[in-house]
Amino acid sequence: MKYYYLLIIALMIGCNAKQTNNKQISLGATELVYLNHFNAVDTFFWVGNDGENYAEIDEGYYYYESIDSIPRFNAPNFPITNDDNFSVEIGILSPSNEDSIFYGLMMGEFSPRNYTVDLLVNDLGQYTIFSENLLSSGNYEMGLISDLNKIEILKKGIITYFYINDKLVFDYPLDSINNFRCGPTTRSAIWMDYIKIEKEKR
Repeated sequence: MKYYYLLIIALMIGCNAKQTNNKQISLGATELVYLNHFNAVDTFFWVGNDGENYAEIDEGYYYYESIDSIPRFNAPNFPITNDDNFSVEIGILSPSNEDSIFYGLMMGEFSPRNYTVDLLVNDLGQYTIFSENLLSSGNYEMGLISDLNKIEILKKGIITYFYINDKLVFDYPLDSINNFRCGPTTRSAIWMDYIKIEKEKR
């Protein structure tokens, strides 16, 4: 019975904290920067058709499409600075007939472009992480309930941690951020179920 309770306690801890090499990774007390489940028209994320991008908000999703199949993104500015510890989390899925096409989350300072980071997945269970060059690639654990993938980037101190479906896949030191933007990226189409951005209170 004692081991049963120890197991329950361990599971509870595991559900409330992300871990890497048995080291707990978490933010302190946080404040919400932005949260959207796209149940109503939003003025923050662009909608429309400019000949290269198409976007709309419909039935709880933000639909975004690259019309010409060139990798594109929709990434508004958010009040995050280089001194902040923060996390960005999105729920995202892609067309069911395009398993090999990568899509995901882009964030960082977009000028110069090499200060951005892309955490991309496809529906074959593969991921890539780019900054100016390829940082990491491999396989991830796909969602058990639906095709929706949860992608999160958490920055604490100088280290950035990359999670897919609550599993740590990579970490590395983040470059300076002075003009922070983030949002979905694809060369096809995505549906974003939600986006949540939090930062640690100072």
